[in-house]
Amino acid sequence: PHGDTLSGRHLREAQRLLCERAQRIPRLRGGASTIVAARVTVGHITVLNCGDSRAYLRSASGDVRQLSRDHTELQYLIETGAASKNVEYASIYDVLTDCITADPNDTDFAIHRGEACLAPGDLLALCSDSVHDVLTKVDWHTMLGTAADPAALVSATRAAVLAAGAPDNFSVIAVSNVIIG
Repeated sequence: PHGDTLSGRHLREAQRLLCERAQRIPRLRGGASTIVAARVTVGHITVLNCGDSRAYLRSASGDVRQLSRDHTELQYLIETGAASKNVEYASIYDVLTDCITADPNDTDFAIHRGEACLAPGDLLALCSDSVHDVLTKVDWHTMLGTAADPAALVSATRAAVLAAGAPDNFSVIAVSNVIIG
């Protein structure tokens, strides 16, 4: 992104570019996507997302926390108290409430912004829903918590998702705050 901060305008620009491309490539018309983006600076992470692509921060001690917010019906129900995060619900509740679309008139999508400190030894992982949907939460958090380095995490994730049948395309990106000296 240009400028000093990562902001909603960056995701809105991504949506605008998707719309432009859909005008040139008819098969993209009506397309939609979730998105997660991060800006990493010395000691700090800013994350934006729309949909259910996620950002996770793994501390040097192995603790894992999600920095992004899913834009799903289930997440909405949990936040309003109508559902519990400790209960398994039918997959119909995983339906997206927001995503970016190749429709120039659909500009009112929700964007979540998260921030965190980045300490030596921390690891940031960004992934599409096909990673966290295919791998169990326990398996995914274990992989995040124990990966030796970003390359090892990406390699292990790829192998695990493919072994699970990879019903959709998937993406994972990882970076770490390396301890020097």
